[in-house]
Amino acid sequence: MRRAVITGVGCVSAAGTYPGPMWTNVVEGVSGIGAITGFDISNFPVHIAGEVKADPAEVVPKRILLQTDRHTHHGLVAADLALKDAGIEAGQFDPGRIGVVMANSLGGSTFGEDQLGKLYTRGARHVSAYMAIALFYAATVGQISIRHNLKGYAKTPVADRAGGVVALGDALRVISNGALDVCLAGGCEAPVSKYALTSCLETGLVSQSDGNPVYAPFAGGDGYVAGEGGAVLVVEELQHARGRGARVYAELIGFGHTFDGSDPVRPEADGVQLARAIRQALDDAGITSDDIGQVWVEGLGEAAQDDREIRALRQVFGSSLDGIKLLCTKSLYGHTLAAAGALEAAMSCVAEHEHSLPPVAFAGAGLPFVREAGVAPARHTVVVGTGRGGINAAIVLAHFDEPMPVITGAPAPEVTGIVAQVLINAALPETFAYVASTETWPVWQPALERVTVNPQSRLAQGSEITDVRHHMGLRIESTFNVTAFEPDAQIRLESPGGRMTVDIAFSPLDTGTDVRVTIDIDPSALPGFGGTELTRVLDRELGILLASLKDTLESHGELYEALERWLPSR
Repeated sequence: MRRAVITGVGCVSAAGTYPGPMWTNVVEGVSGIGAITGFDISNFPVHIAGEVKADPAEVVPKRILLQTDRHTHHGLVAADLALKDAGIEAGQFDPGRIGVVMANSLGGSTFGEDQLGKLYTRGARHVSAYMAIALFYAATVGQISIRHNLKGYAKTPVADRAGGVVALGDALRVISNGALDVCLAGGCEAPVSKYALTSCLETGLVSQSDGNPVYAPFAGGDGYVAGEGGAVLVVEELQHARGRGARVYAELIGFGHTFDGSDPVRPEADGVQLARAIRQALDDAGITSDDIGQVWVEGLGEAAQDDREIRALRQVFGSSLDGIKLLCTKSLYGHTLAAAGALEAAMSCVAEHEHSLPPVAFAGAGLPFVREAGVAPARHTVVVGTGRGGINAAIVLAHFDEPMPVITGAPAPEVTGIVAQVLINAALPETFAYVASTETWPVWQPALERVTVNPQSRLAQGSEITDVRHHMGLRIESTFNVTAFEPDAQIRLESPGGRMTVDIAFSPLDTGTDVRVTIDIDPSALPGFGGTELTRVLDRELGILLASLKDTLESHGELYEALERWLPSR
């Protein structure tokens, strides 16, 4: 039987990112909810939300930021964080065996609102050519797949607030049935815009209160506070994870999904179908309600919806509910709709890893919520998600404590200084090869013995020398001269996967501007690649960086043309 385990977690929310400060903020009750800053709220009924503070430009290339909506930015950042957390890089495995399932419920509302404003005030010619793909629910799945060269199963569940839980259920199925070895699953949402919030207001579930606490589930409130964010969990087949010595957060063992089918907005008050979804998940996992130690609840903060959820839980657990730990972290960063279930599943995984459950930041009177930090998870966990009209979903996560193999690579070489240096004159037609020093770096010889530099195609005309050096990686430097560029400027770019960084420094000269370009290549990218494969991988990332340079330096054509001649021709 193929088993699915969680080997990586990436989160973006108003409470921070994970890996990063989000977990600490959640445990300590630090709220990211506050007054909306993204638009003028003076004549708008909603004044507070959970806005993401992290700048996606630190991860997402500028050209992608300009072509996509904010929800996609959150998804891209979360995917990068999750893959890095899992220790998986693009090209490491068969791309046809890795897929993406990312839920979304509002599409590119922020991008769409801006472009529709241009349509009605300035005309169709002023509307972005990227509007169609930025508005699309599946834009994020496509962008993640392209960014990381993933070619397996891909899907975008549109199941309102239950979407993130449904995405994880889909991931369980495609891992279990052998369709994939790895699946990036979760959700992303950007509901904090006038257009998006107006749509949500029509459900009657968005709080218009500015009180304190601003989002208090199970307290008879008027609804949830909207939040931006995204979460991606790396769901991996267990033997695949064992083969690379992966760290495992938890095991994903069950999924249930039902629908009330009675009203387009309001679900049935009795909670019967929600209870059935939870039972389906338990049956799928092969366990009973007695095996559950904690439940992550929806916690919409609207009286009727909260009552329905408790009715459903009591139908499943009966009087045992009082002994089950209830959890909900949404009150700290807002309800992120299709990302909500994935975010709380992610927090559940981290709680397993930390052996500590996060306390709730609201009263939840009369219910067994966790109220103090340091309480350890017990047995198995249920994560619940619901959506308008009675969409119901639940997953079951199991504690994982089986031993995993420790995979060690070749020892890191000791480096005392420059190992070799090759001086290349741009006027010479010959191709020079750099051969690794077998005395100092024997483990790198197979990968580096045929790294070549062609000075005619890769150096700007007029360059005098290029130094090719090893430090703790491969460094390529070139100096050449251009005119009319801002002196003392600096630019730093990083390629996907962190294999490569480019630093460009500009120094004023009497004859123009002296430009030094430095490319540093992470040594961890080198072992295991043959000469041809190494060249292909590095050329691809240089091409991506060159595209980023074009966006960054678009107003400085002369410099870009020089750099384009210096870097490998595309």
